[in-house]
Amino acid sequence: MIAENCLVLKLGWLLISFFSILYRKMPRSRGISNNHLT
Repeated sequence: MIAENCLVLKLGWLLISFFSILYRKMPRSRGISNNHLT
């Protein structure tokens, strides 16, 4: 179960980083991304 949890966490971080990059590219989501980070 530990290995599965690690894989889930890694996938989650990859998704978060991927979406964060997309939000940074989009000027409309700057405010949303800033609020999400804080």
